[in-house]
Amino acid sequence: MGAMNESVNAIKLDSTMGMVVLLLAILAPGISTCIAGVLSKDDEQMKNGIIVGIIQFLLLGVCIGWIWALLSGWKIYSNSK
Repeated sequence: MGAMNESVNAIKLDSTMGMVVLLLAILAPGISTCIAGVLSKDDEQMKNGIIVGIIQFLLLGVCIGWIWALLSGWKIYSNSK
């Protein structure tokens, strides 16, 4: 899971979409990571983004998914500057 998460955290988007993904991570955890994956140009990052986003969404009930989505959203936003 570590390599998959690193692949997701390496996603680079334009700065506007990076900000949108970060805001969505606050409001819609998991879905934001799926969207970032779909917007990625790399096929492996797209696949990993969707898988990680689904896992984050499933872990929302124990707050781990929300925290994980926030961290992923922040990393994606930082890479997109």
